[in-house]
This record gives sequence, C-alpha cells and structure tokens, in this order.
Amino acid sequence: MERKKPNNVDFAGPLWEVLDRWKAAQQAVGGQAHSLFEAWLKCRTADIEQSMRFYREMASSRDPMDLLTLQQRFLLDAASRLQAEFQALGEKVASVAQQASARPPGRKD
Repeated sequence: MERKKPNNVDFAGPLWEVLDRWKAAQQAVGGQAHSLFEAWLKCRTADIEQSMRFYREMASSRDPMDLLTLQQRFLLDAASRLQAEFQALGEKVASVAQQASARPPGRKD
C-alpha cells in the first residue's frame, strides 16, 4: 500500500473547474455567434427577395423615368436596411460586452 506524501497537492480539482468555466464560456460565445448568424441569414434572405421584386418591376416597366424612380427607391431601401442591420449588430455586441463585464472573473453562474 502506497502512502501519500503530506505536501502533495491535487491539481485535478482546480483544473476541472477551469475547464468547466472555459466550456461554459465557449458555449455562450457559440450561442451568441449562432444568433448573429441567424439574423445575418434573415437579412440576406430579405435582401434577395427585395432584389427579385425590384428586377420584376424593372422588367415590366418601359418608361425610363419609372426605371430611374425604381432604381432610386431600391438604393434608398437597401441603404435603410443596411443601416438598421448595423444598428442591430452594434446593439447586440454592446449587450454581449455588457453581460461579459457584469460577470466578475471566476464567478460561477
């Protein structure tokens, strides 16, 4: 029977705690990345649908002024959607940063 030396330190407990915290952090980041990707995909789908409507309207129009009006409306709509998308992304990033800073390091949730 082998006896333990009294000054041996068991590092397995703290190591598992660090690994558990790392795993939880990676899962949180993965969840946030997934939600950002879903939002991005939804925006791209809306952009494609809007483009298809624009091209259908453009193909059916024979008046050059109508074409110019359609083009200007399409560009304004695209710029508005892009601005809204960047604003939503900024708010999401700020929210994630605020959540991360509100949780002190080493604290288990």
